[in-house]
Amino acid sequence: MKNLSFMLYQDPGFQQLGRIKKAVLEKDSLRANALHVWHIHGEDRVAKWLAQGAFRNWKNDDLVMVRALDTICGALIEIQAVLDDRTTLVRDLLRPDEPPFVLIDASTAAMACRFDVFLTWVYTLPGGLHRLSGVAQMVHDFGTMSHSEAFAILLKHLGAPDSGREKWILENMLRISQALAATKIARSARQYEISDLVACQRTCRIGGKGGTSDVRKITEFAAMLQQHPLVNDDGPGDPGPIFRASLLIAPASDDHPVECVGTVAIYPDGEIRLSSIGQQKSDSLLDFMKKFEPSFAVIGETLNDLGKQQIQKMGHWDPTLVPPALLENVSMMAMQTNRIAAGGDEDPMTTTMKSSFEGFADIPIPALDDRSPREAAAHPLLRPRLLDLMKRQVHMVDHQRRSNGVDFEINPLLDELGLVEIIQPPSPCGVRKSSEEDEDDDDLEMPPPQLPIQGQELDRRLKAAMATSFNSLADGSPIYRLLDAVGDLDSDFTAPEVKALKFSISLAHTLLHPHPPADYAPDPEGMIIRFDDYASDLMALETDQDFVDFVTRVSADTRQMDIVAMGVTSFKNLVNSPVEGTRIREEMRALMTIAYCAALCEITLWPPSRH
Repeated sequence: MKNLSFMLYQDPGFQQLGRIKKAVLEKDSLRANALHVWHIHGEDRVAKWLAQGAFRNWKNDDLVMVRALDTICGALIEIQAVLDDRTTLVRDLLRPDEPPFVLIDASTAAMACRFDVFLTWVYTLPGGLHRLSGVAQMVHDFGTMSHSEAFAILLKHLGAPDSGREKWILENMLRISQALAATKIARSARQYEISDLVACQRTCRIGGKGGTSDVRKITEFAAMLQQHPLVNDDGPGDPGPIFRASLLIAPASDDHPVECVGTVAIYPDGEIRLSSIGQQKSDSLLDFMKKFEPSFAVIGETLNDLGKQQIQKMGHWDPTLVPPALLENVSMMAMQTNRIAAGGDEDPMTTTMKSSFEGFADIPIPALDDRSPREAAAHPLLRPRLLDLMKRQVHMVDHQRRSNGVDFEINPLLDELGLVEIIQPPSPCGVRKSSEEDEDDDDLEMPPPQLPIQGQELDRRLKAAMATSFNSLADGSPIYRLLDAVGDLDSDFTAPEVKALKFSISLAHTLLHPHPPADYAPDPEGMIIRFDDYASDLMALETDQDFVDFVTRVSADTRQMDIVAMGVTSFKNLVNSPVEGTRIREEMRALMTIAYCAALCEITLWPPSRH
């Protein structure tokens, strides 16, 4: 709740406001939330505020929410299933003995895959449901090591205590997040280092450098390649080659994708270009060509170290945050290119997925001590490894469902292997926008374009307003509910400040709507939501110019900048007022300004009368 944040900023013992402002200004949501959660809940400020009676004027619903938020804890959630457009079934890997629970978060439900893992904060609502707080950081895969094992190694490396870690994790969430990010980069760099990721292009001729350019000889060579079962004719492609083809590792099949070793392109002048990724594949491609023609020779070679280039793009990471143990199980990266047979009604990616899992249950796998998944499922020591392996397979399948709409389901294979503990309904195909996002968009609806009230027209309306009792509107009038909610905007507004706000809002209402439209009904809840949004942005401002730019933007939101200027001037005059009982505090003028703008936006959601 933003009100708790405001209480934190005004706490006499709080010294970290500058860090929070910097995080908000840089739009670092994770850092900002980590600081708020630790200083409000981790340092037990809520209990102190309760003891001081700081919430005595709060509504009961708000107090229930405060107590719910005070259950907040760091969590490593693993998605078990997407239940609907708002909820997911998750497990907290930091609390393995607790059962799965329902997490309410529309953003997560809209994009999550089964067995995604996120570092985040959760809190418990009355009734046992849970909500996510702030943002969730996706935790990368650790190869053959489970997320639980890897995270335990990471926490030990960072100095977490062996027991009673809840408070330590809450205090160190930002450092844990940074360590996860550094470990991901370090593992990727290590993978690039040990992988054969050299892009090799060789220029060749039959007979060496001064070799043949005889059209008949070249045509015969191309015809021999074309007839070989391992060569796939790729068609002419770009202008230039008379023949283009791919060398395959296995004979092509009508319904199976096969791996490609590299490509060959033959040009009319006799030049032949071989291209492949990986030195080993490049050598295999060259050896294959020499079997057809002993005089086949390389006359030029270009090597491009793709792995080194990728490492240079990664930027800096702090190696002290990376546990050495998490760099020991990094596997080589397989650069594999497949050829998928054309034709058929089925999506090619679905065909690929089906062929990838055909016979999977009975294929020996090194990670399972060269046992098949079927054998490992019945082996007490290998079954946990098989579960981790199949979780990664389920996640890969779900990722294709959510990202590319590939309607393939792996549950029948899990059922065949007897892995009932990880069988859940498949995630929806495609990422979908949640209804909660739609509601958020409606909450902050902006006023439509309209003519501003300014100049002589503003003067005329101001004189007419002054002749009426606009500041003593009766209960039940269109503006009454909006004025009644002004006191709910900030609990620290004094009576003179609330009175000044009501006066200015009443005047603005009369200037814009001397004869309100029939459907005119300013929304108090919309005003409160808008004020909270503006107030959150206000905390990020550091200079006077920042504040000027901010007020200019917020004023423009109202569509009536001259009327905003009138209200701001009135607040400034009341700060300097010599009359006791009407003065407002200088430090509250900014909050009063955005409160005034929030109300003005609601008022101007209806086009102003031009009578």
